[in-house]
Amino acid sequence: MSKLFAPDRRTRLSLIVAIALGAALHAGADEHPPAAAVPAAEAPAADAPPEINIKKVFAGNCSWCHGNYGLAAGHGPKLSGTKLNEKEVRNRIMNGQPGMMPSFKKALKPFEVDALVKYIVGLPGTAEEATN
Repeated sequence: MSKLFAPDRRTRLSLIVAIALGAALHAGADEHPPAAAVPAAEAPAADAPPEINIKKVFAGNCSWCHGNYGLAAGHGPKLSGTKLNEKEVRNRIMNGQPGMMPSFKKALKPFEVDALVKYIVGLPGTAEEATN
């Protein structure tokens, strides 16, 4: 064998490690397909809002006045049984009611407002629940 093509010990070890690593990565490729190979139905939408714990959002922003997660009155009225529709509930959350309820426009993200609206109109005894 020519000295030109005779690798030294370090080079041979590097080649062995590279081949072994390549083989291991190739073998694992079948188990974990690249992200692009994941079907669109399984991949979360880029603009989808994050999952939230609505009770945590309610407790941190609304429970000071609306007791038992909206099912009982506190300093404010109970929300269960409200006659307001989704648009009116959203408006009340965003703009408040002078002298009675503060605006949460700056405190809540749009997806949190959306979740609260759905939660409130979905409480037992609300107007929209009665029409469904």
